[in-house]
Amino acid sequence: MAVSDERDRAPENALKRGRAAYFALRGAGMGARAAARLVGVNYRTAKRWSAAARHRGELSPRYLTAAERLRIAAELKKGASARKIAAELGRAPSTVARELRRNAQPYRPHEAQDKAFRRRRQCAS
Repeated sequence: MAVSDERDRAPENALKRGRAAYFALRGAGMGARAAARLVGVNYRTAKRWSAAARHRGELSPRYLTAAERLRIAAELKKGASARKIAAELGRAPSTVARELRRNAQPYRPHEAQDKAFRRRRQCAS
């Protein structure tokens, strides 16, 4: 029975792996169409995945997380540059520079997270 159960779930597991791969590619900065094509799913399927993730309240990997903002604050206290912080986070230097520009000195990560959340809510309504 175990082999049969495994075969029954194979398409479902493949779809879950495809979804995970799609979001990983999107998080790395690839466009939605290109990521869907690379994963091997229709663009509409990928759009449904993204819409469902937004509906569940999941954040796109495009946005900085609270943990990343805390790390930015810690690295700033050590005197690290925006480029060095970006390299450690695996982000573009412009992302970190924009974050620091939006949230004036002294950088407060919790306030920055709250402001980002409010900005996202304003755009959604």
